[in-house]
Amino acid sequence: MRLRARVPTVPLVAARLGDPESEAADRVALLETAGCAEVAVSLDALKSTLARIARSALESASPDGTAARAVSGQAR
Repeated sequence: MRLRARVPTVPLVAARLGDPESEAADRVALLETAGCAEVAVSLDALKSTLARIARSALESASPDGTAARAVSGQAR
């Protein structure tokens, strides 16, 4: 919550890898309440989340989206 207060525009991402399924939902809810934009519970979910955030940042930095396509391997 303190980090969210200091940098409110930065999306906070948390990874809770290895949590038992019986506890994962409660811990995800706590982290989201504390200000996390995303909470990944597996490496695949974390990879997808970070890739999506990186693409979004590149697209907003590049008016025509060419940088994002180059990073994703879709450059022409």
